[in-house]
Amino acid sequence: MANDVLIEQSGETAKIRNPWLVLLFTLFSFGIYSLFWWYFVNRELADLGRVRGSRELGERPIWSVLAFSVGGIIYIPLI
Repeated sequence: MANDVLIEQSGETAKIRNPWLVLLFTLFSFGIYSLFWWYFVNRELADLGRVRGSRELGERPIWSVLAFSVGGIIYIPLI
């Protein structure tokens, strides 16, 4: 389903996911899978940022999930 890729100079791995399957799982789970997907993608980016010594890729993936979910609930209806 997803191919594992080793992040250079660390023991962490990242996954290459099929975007169509992500969309399909999101539709079947009524959007809940998108929160898990968003967390895992941001965690993998934070791992890559730590390896490269950059804080620009994020440090705490849970903040991204909260911005994605709660921020979307609060901000989208205002538009």
